[in-house]
Amino acid sequence: MGAGADVGTPPVMHLASGCRLATYTVLDVVHYDGFVTSYRAHDVRHSGDVLLREYFPAACAARNDNGSIGPSSADREAEYARGLERFLKLASRLAAVRHASIAEIADVVALNDTGYLVTVESDTATLEQRYTDRQRLPVDEVLVLALELLGGLEMLHLAGMVHGDIAEGSVRFRGEVPQLVHSPAALLANFRRMTLTVPSIDPRLSAGTADPDRTQDLYAFGLMLHRLAKGKSARREPGPDDPHGALMRAVLRVVERAFSGPREFRPRSAGEWRGEFEMVRELPGTEAR
Repeated sequence: MGAGADVGTPPVMHLASGCRLATYTVLDVVHYDGFVTSYRAHDVRHSGDVLLREYFPAACAARNDNGSIGPSSADREAEYARGLERFLKLASRLAAVRHASIAEIADVVALNDTGYLVTVESDTATLEQRYTDRQRLPVDEVLVLALELLGGLEMLHLAGMVHGDIAEGSVRFRGEVPQLVHSPAALLANFRRMTLTVPSIDPRLSAGTADPDRTQDLYAFGLMLHRLAKGKSARREPGPDDPHGALMRAVLRVVERAFSGPREFRPRSAGEWRGEFEMVRELPGTEAR
């Protein structure tokens, strides 16, 4: 095992490069946040790279000499066991959510007295990287992005979960399909929700009572779309001669509903909000079909 210089404070022992976990060979440590360790690994079975998220809560766990993880002391045993059970249950629930715009969880592994969530590694750019290169996105691309990602977000919400970390860096492209990735912050948001009783399909979605975590997802989503459409610097509203002016104004009206105006008039669900974008797509002259 080795300790990564930039992935744990205080220093935390992580699995070393070359370590074998089931059919996965660890390549290097990507990130550690006190909740999960993220490793880049190679899937020997399918000859491709994957990302492993290892349950390793710094507050109650420690790495043993044989590479396994366990409670850091006798009085932390129950806390660690409950947490591990929740993590594996969360991983299984996320793996059951299938949508083109949600990063697929390829495997859930219980090993080394802890749990691992496996996602297929993508070497394509994040939305943040694409946005940096282009300063802002054409409005028709923003519209398509909203429609595709909101479809995935709706599936997460209907499964009783949230994303919890919506931003340009949490969207990665698989081919040309944008996908919300399961970042450590997103996993932690759902892990915390599991301390509460959340049914698989929350009746509040149709009853009009807002779930604050889902409302926050929509709020963050709206701010992200607004940044993408208007650019990083202050930008004038489209003028009357702008060929995409009408579409820009229509998209921005729908986008801004997520974070401006009275809360009671904001979208109550991802599905409801997506329906508004669908209506914009049907406007005459819209290229985002």
